[in-house]
Amino acid sequence: MKNLHNYVDKTKKIIDMLNTKSHEHKRNSETVKAMIGLGEHQEASKYINQIPNQEKNKECIHMLKILL
Repeated sequence: MKNLHNYVDKTKKIIDMLNTKSHEHKRNSETVKAMIGLGEHQEASKYINQIPNQEKNKECIHMLKILL
């Protein structure tokens, strides 16, 4: 029973992490879309380069390995 509880807990953490990542992606996409629409191409490029890209992916992969 304890193993099942741990599995469910880890699964919930992964779901929360993926939901957060999805929200961040949507927010960043809309921001870049707005900048491009306003003709602020250089600012959009700077914004894109400031988005952290790999660290959260590493966290998701680590959680999946623990779960599996």
